[in-house]
Amino acid sequence: MNTCISKKVALLIAVAISVMVSVSTACAGPTAGTILIVYSSYTGNTKAACEALQKSLGAKVIEVKDLKNPPENLKVEKGAKPKWVLDTEIEPKSANLSSNSCIVLGSPIWMATLGPAMRKFIELNRFEGKKVILLTTTNASLNEEQRQKIKDLVKAKGGNVVGYYEILAQDKVNEKKVEKTKEQITEEALKLAPEIGKAFSASK
Repeated sequence: MNTCISKKVALLIAVAISVMVSVSTACAGPTAGTILIVYSSYTGNTKAACEALQKSLGAKVIEVKDLKNPPENLKVEKGAKPKWVLDTEIEPKSANLSSNSCIVLGSPIWMATLGPAMRKFIELNRFEGKKVILLTTTNASLNEEQRQKIKDLVKAKGGNVVGYYEILAQDKVNEKKVEKTKEQITEEALKLAPEIGKAFSASK
């Protein structure tokens, strides 16, 4: 009788361990080092978000510099023409993506699309065989049509877009818009990290 019970207990333990291993495997994120984060940043918000993700996901990171649009070009005086250059030049122009199966492209939003530097980076590179997640920082949430146009930029270059995430850079306090601190941006990025890891793992 005791032998029979012992066998049943052993079987239950074996099944439990098997389920735990299966769940762990299903939920496991990409191997550390297989994720590459490529970002451009003008005010520091996207930089803060992507550096937080880098540490959380064990990712590599590349910052793309905009050579024609210094941060002061973002300021537009009332009645004046914008100073920014949409067809810009960047450094680096390309990245070695061969060892990275998962790519995060981080960018601020300019006029309902990606900033000039990231648009140029996408234009100059190919993403065949890569899972791509878009991460944006923005003052106003984009609608689905606007998001789809951004996804299409990557799809046109061969990428498999498996996620789109945005971090709002402003809060509304007493009916007034207030800029979030870099610490707040970092916190929001860290909250997204598990979702991004799962999005990469779940997609084929």
